[in-house]
Amino acid sequence: VDPKNMVTSGATLYVNFGASDGLYKWDGAAWSQITTSNPENMVTSSGSALYVDFGTLGIYKWDGAAWGQINVSNPVIMAVSN
Repeated sequence: VDPKNMVTSGATLYVNFGASDGLYKWDGAAWSQITTSNPENMVTSSGSALYVDFGTLGIYKWDGAAWGQINVSNPVIMAVSN
């Protein structure tokens, strides 16, 4: 499957495989699907958090175990500044 975009957070690789496959993480040993939704954009922070723009669903944070919505808006662009 052709990836749409990908980011890293520490040793974890996050890959968006698009609308039909969703978002996966690679921990160095195995793939695991963390959502079936197709992100419009995603970024990571210097910590282990993954921030994902799910379009009209808003912005969510993945802490490695659970999703939490942090904004209901659909941003035009996302970036992380340390």
